[in-house]
Amino acid sequence: MEFYYHKLSSDSKGYGIDVTYPAYLNLPVTIGGNYNTLLIPNTSVNIYGEAAIGANVSYITPTEVIENFNVSFDPAFGFCYGIEAGIVLNDMVNIGVRYNNLGTYKYNYKINDVKGKTGKMELSNTVLVLGIRF
Repeated sequence: MEFYYHKLSSDSKGYGIDVTYPAYLNLPVTIGGNYNTLLIPNTSVNIYGEAAIGANVSYITPTEVIENFNVSFDPAFGFCYGIEAGIVLNDMVNIGVRYNNLGTYKYNYKINDVKGKTGKMELSNTVLVLGIRF
């Protein structure tokens, strides 16, 4: 299980308009396998690979643009997967790169009392992994 938070921009004030930009929250829950292979000779370094599939909950926080103009979004659920590769030092420290495809979504939104649906949005990210194995 992972958690991603990405704020699009900082809040701004100008031209008589106050804008609060939304943040994207993603909570992918995945299950998969990890494979250690290729012990590098005369070292304590292994190369590993990992793959996982699961479900992601994606949510865009409410947005306020001037008084009485509010946009809110319903959570969206979808299929996701991730792949990772890297090295393990001393059977304990992971260093790697992970690609997550968090899915494609159409978010239901509401502007004041008017409901609608966004176009397709594909979510993915690539992260540097630093970790300790237990």
